[in-house]
Amino acid sequence: MITLNIFLGSFGANIPTILAFVLIIAIIVAVKSSKSEDYSPAEDWQNNKVINVTLNGGVIGLLADSPQRTLNRRIKKEDAEGWRVVQIIPADSGNIFLTIFRLILLLLTLFIFTTANGYYVVMERRITTDIKKVKNKLFNS
Repeated sequence: MITLNIFLGSFGANIPTILAFVLIIAIIVAVKSSKSEDYSPAEDWQNNKVINVTLNGGVIGLLADSPQRTLNRRIKKEDAEGWRVVQIIPADSGNIFLTIFRLILLLLTLFIFTTANGYYVVMERRITTDIKKVKNKLFNS
């Protein structure tokens, strides 16, 4: 208890500043980690894959992040690599621990940021393109 009194006595005036600093760092780390894409590399022989598109919640998600824009950005990236969308499935989680974690994160960041349910996007690549490439390699050699 004496240590706590000494700590609060010496840093008592700076506690709101320290809390604000910690809050800002927590928000920056959470936003950076949520923006990292779920990179799922595919082998040449694969014809299907599922990608997870995550969304942001809180004030940041409300003002700065659009689900349509996030999906468009990710689908365009995969389309450039030769994949096409088969189906988009909402990633609803019935996990109570994830819900509690999101609520705690939302409260700790003062309703500024939390993670949100996203979408699973089922992608496919036509096998005929791969067969044509293999035939060209075999017959041109």
